[in-house]
Order: sequence, then C-alpha cells, then structure tokens
Amino acid sequence: MLFFQQFSEFVDRDNRHQRPHTPVTAETLTRKHEAMAPKKILEGNTVLDLGSCLGASGHWSLSNGAVHYTGIEFQEDYVNVSRELLSNHWSEDKFTIIKDNLETFLKNTDKKFDIVFACGIIYGYLNTHGILKSITEVAKKCIIIDTSYPTELTHHRSSVIDVVAIQHMIKSDGESSYLGLGSRPSPAALHRLMKNLGFENRENLIFPQRVSDKSIHDAYHDLINREHGVKTPARYLMRFYKAEERFNTAIENLIENINVVALPNVPDLIKDKAPWEFDSEVAARFQREAETHIPDYQKVIDLSIDIIENKYTKNASIIDVGSALGHTLQCLVNKGFSNISGVESSLAMIEKSNHKQLVIHSRYFPSNSYDVVLAHWTLHFIKEREKYLRDIFDNLKENGTFILTDKMLQDQSCKDLYYKWKLDNGVSWDIIKEKEQKLIGILDSLEIEWYLDTLTKIGFRQINVINSRFNFNTLLCNK
Repeated sequence: MLFFQQFSEFVDRDNRHQRPHTPVTAETLTRKHEAMAPKKILEGNTVLDLGSCLGASGHWSLSNGAVHYTGIEFQEDYVNVSRELLSNHWSEDKFTIIKDNLETFLKNTDKKFDIVFACGIIYGYLNTHGILKSITEVAKKCIIIDTSYPTELTHHRSSVIDVVAIQHMIKSDGESSYLGLGSRPSPAALHRLMKNLGFENRENLIFPQRVSDKSIHDAYHDLINREHGVKTPARYLMRFYKAEERFNTAIENLIENINVVALPNVPDLIKDKAPWEFDSEVAARFQREAETHIPDYQKVIDLSIDIIENKYTKNASIIDVGSALGHTLQCLVNKGFSNISGVESSLAMIEKSNHKQLVIHSRYFPSNSYDVVLAHWTLHFIKEREKYLRDIFDNLKENGTFILTDKMLQDQSCKDLYYKWKLDNGVSWDIIKEKEQKLIGILDSLEIEWYLDTLTKIGFRQINVINSRFNFNTLLCNK
C-alpha cells in the first residue's frame, strides 16, 4: 500500500485534491516524496519545510528517520490542520509548526537545518536569487527544490528566468485565484544560481515514478508546449548539496579583486586556445583519433551491426548520425546493407568521407522513415540534445531500433582509468590535456540517468545498456 494511502487524511484534508488538472492524490504525494526525500537523505537529520501546507512532508520525514521537523506556513487554516494531523502521530517534541511569512522567518531565525524543502514556493518571488540566498543561509547539508518550468525556453537547457502571473489555490472548494507576479527559473538557471550560493547539483533532475492514473496530468512527466517549440513537463525537482566552494558573481570578483587579470595577448590567445572544430585538419587525423581516444570503438560498431543483422533484412533503411569519414557506413556496406545513409554537420568530414554520396549535410536530423538509427559518439556535441532525440523518435518506424553511444559524465576515478587507457594507446599526456581543454563548452557530457529518463519520457521502450567502458555507454532502444 502506498504511504499516503495509509495516511489518507493528508490528502483528504488538502483542498488541492479538488484541482481538476493536477490534483493531489495519495499516489502523486507518495511518488513525489519517494523521489525527492528517500530515507537515506532524511535519517538522523533535522528538516525545515518552507510552505509546509498540511505537514504531509513532516509525517513522511519523521516516518523515515528525521529527528525533528519544522514547518513554516502563513495560511492559518493550514497551520491549524497540520498541527492536528501531526499530533495524531507524533509527540510535540518531534515537530514544530510556525505561522509566519517565509521571508520574515528566514531573516529572523538563528537556527540551521540539515535538510530544507522549498517545494512550490520559488515561483512566488520576483527576486529569485534573494530568496535562494536566504534559504541557503539556513541549510547545513541539502536543499530540495520543486518548482515550475519557465515558458521562454529555446531548448531544454536554456538558462532563463521568466516573470509570470502566479495562479495558486487558496479557496476550500478548490477554485484558484491569482496572487500576483512571480518568477520561474529554468533548471540550468537554478543550477547556476545555487553554485553562486555554495550548493551544487550532483544528480541533474529527479523524476518521481510516473503515476498510474492516466486520467490526471502527471506534472513531472506529461509534456506541455513552451515557446519556440520546446516541450517540457509542468514541474521539476532538483536536490542541491553543500559544496566546498562557491562560484562568485562577476561583480563579487571585481569587488574582491579576484580573477581580475590584464587583457590577454589576442594573437597568442587565438593560437594557444583555438576552439575545437571538425575542420579539414581534424578530418585528416579523425580515424586514428577515433581508434585511440574512443574506448571499444570497433567493438560498438560490430555489436550494432550484429543487432541489425539479427532483426532486419539487407534492405532495411539505416542512417548513421555523425557519419564522419564513413567508417560505419563502410562496415555496413561490407555486410551487404544497401539502403544506408549518413548525416554529418561538418563539410570537411563529408569531403573526406569514403561514401560522401550517401551523406546528408545538416545540423538537424533528416526527415524520413528509418528502421534503424545509429548515433555513436555524436550527441554529446549537440546542444539541443533532447530535441534531436525527439526528432529521431519521430522519424523512426514503429518497432524501429535506435542505438546510441555517448561519453557520459565521468567522476574522477573513471576519468583516471580513461586517461590510463589513452596513455596505454600511445596518446601523450600533453595531447590528452590539450584536447580536453579545447573540448570545454563543445563536448557536453550528461549523466546516464539523464539519457535513460529523457529516452523514456520521449517514448522509447526496452532501453538497455549493451556496452559500457569508462562511462562511454551504448544504449539499445526500441520504439
């Protein structure tokens, strides 16, 4: 039985369960808490809940080992009901419910708390940085934030904050009223703001388990249209942990005279720090670099072709994303496949390709109908990655196959193993570090969880990791 089915009073007494579009239910409340605050985070810690409503997070936290719960709520009805409900389960020394304005409480309190919940409150403030700063000043270990996506997104990783009219339920019959203006930071913007305040995100977004009741809108999974053709869920969850260092703003550095340097010699800067580009120079050495810098390079190509041969005939429509010099295309030709093509954004690569007549020059995924899409070691160069994945899904035939390999986020121990493998392959330490430096801002590694969550959200099924080395992971996905 779900946790909040056992303690249904926290749902039944919550007027938000009457919302027609995203009602609070025992399942939505349980799934959210399971994802954002598992026992391993709560156990032995004190909890502060900003905007505590009926204290459901308090009952969850204390039931999962928290030593004390403090809820801050300014609506008197909620304060009274939460005290009543928590008193039915816990002694008064285990919880405190304070009726107060959040900003006033944060300004005046001298207490600090291990874990802070900031769920459904950030978008009520115009000064996003200011309210976050106040929250970080009372948090000792971890801050959990649940908030809404902004509308003005050019891609899913846009770092923006928009100003909106906030609609919030305040009436007992479930009707809504506009409370005024607020602001909504995107996940990328929130990440940067929290780094400035000394807290780091180590897990990207957190996704609760999808609710089983298909009649209601799942705020963390069901997609809605944003501006510029981007689709996101209505809400997102992130956890931030106390970091050893904080990242100053530019003006803070200027005031403190930190990182204030003389203008560089521009010709030397261009010579020494030239950004990575797939130009003719890179194309000329690409195949050798692929074999010495990409773990399991040929193994992954051979494995992909084995999968295709087991499932499809030789006239299956196959496209290789980021076809480079055409090595994978040649391997497919050698196996007798005839309906093949590539897509490549670099003209220099196409010019030196073994099969340039088969390659489409484009930064976008070509519209067509494919049985198989291969995207090996390419998507980590694409900024609008989720949109590209959606385009692949939309152009893949039903029951089609998508095989993806990317360099995903490595911790230091994994990096060290990867560096040793390169050194063993004859790559010098100077070249390793030079290439790493040039790829900053060009190759963007994400956690494997991001891929699994995003591919699932888009609609792929039966996603399996079929090869992995140093967190270069190959995923087999079926539509």
